[in-house]
Amino acid sequence: MNKTRKKNNPLFPLVILKTIVANLFGAITTILILDIADSFGLSTGELGGLLSANYVASVLMPLIAGRLGDLFGKKRVLIVSVVISILGSLIIAWSPTALIYSLGVIIAGIGASAENSVITPSLADIYPEKAARYITLLQVATSVAGMIGPLLVNLLHARLGLGWREQKYLSLAIMLIPYISLFFIRLDQQQKGKTARGFREVARLLSDPSLLWGALTLMLYCATDNTFTNFLGIFYQERFGAVGAGVLALTLHNTMYVIARFLVSFIRKGRQWIGFCSLGLSAVFLFLMAAAKSATAALIFGALYSFCFAPVYPFVISDAAISFPGNSATATSFMFSGGSLGCMLITLFAPRVAGTYGTKLLFFILSATSLAAMLVYKIYAAHTRKKRSLPDC
Repeated sequence: MNKTRKKNNPLFPLVILKTIVANLFGAITTILILDIADSFGLSTGELGGLLSANYVASVLMPLIAGRLGDLFGKKRVLIVSVVISILGSLIIAWSPTALIYSLGVIIAGIGASAENSVITPSLADIYPEKAARYITLLQVATSVAGMIGPLLVNLLHARLGLGWREQKYLSLAIMLIPYISLFFIRLDQQQKGKTARGFREVARLLSDPSLLWGALTLMLYCATDNTFTNFLGIFYQERFGAVGAGVLALTLHNTMYVIARFLVSFIRKGRQWIGFCSLGLSAVFLFLMAAAKSATAALIFGALYSFCFAPVYPFVISDAAISFPGNSATATSFMFSGGSLGCMLITLFAPRVAGTYGTKLLFFILSATSLAAMLVYKIYAAHTRKKRSLPDC
């Protein structure tokens, strides 16, 4: 593909549009969870148990989709994954029973995981010199939509009377615009690297130290991030009796993510050093937040933690997409699976720790996992530098 075609390829704006719409209406499950549960005569706890089945898709599906994308072409895998996502969304909106609803959630999760596994490396294939910036801006769009989404869903429900089914149909109708457009663009793969084929070649690829340490970094990173956001409101209510402070803290968390990731998207050198230092600082600020004596101090330290913690995720994802030409989808999906595995594993003990010993101890533990992520990231960065010099570092 020549430079003019790369420059005019509309993949990035279409992906941004898809990401914004998906995350705007992603709040349907959280904001209208009581309505969804009432639709099937379930408690919110029972519904949450059904939704947790989606973790399986988020761990396993990226590896499968990424491998197929490298072997048979990302365009083919993208088309199939889009069809699966649409089918899952239709099943969710139509579902007459909780069982069918949970089946739709799993199917939609499979489609969404497969989409991400080929879209992110496709950005590296088509925009190799701007891949790191575009992937980071994609995370910015996710955070912005995540901030606005709850307000939009609540507005549509309160002012227009749109229930969760109607909003699901509406989101799907809007999503058809970028979905259909993606069918007509080219997703050319880089030809510089050899695609791993056969068990031995794939095993050699996945045993690459930079991939292993990168996946471990995201496992610790996502475990920390997911638990922090899930227990943030409980922390302020338990420690200070301030429910409103928890809402403000979550807003500050998302805002800091947007600002930090937007700023680092323009950084071309020293990203690995920034990632190492930011994880170390985030561990310190999270410790200070957990030990804070007032809600105001906790809010300040929590905001500083979020600002410092934000950059690493897009750094690791973009590095994986750029560093393995010919196997970019496999490498990127391995990172996604590592992050999802971290989220799944920490749910096994985080609620027990918070319930038995309190969220203060849980946040001290998260400070330690952030510090562990810093040490692992340092090893990962060393292996990445040995592998090759990234274009934007």
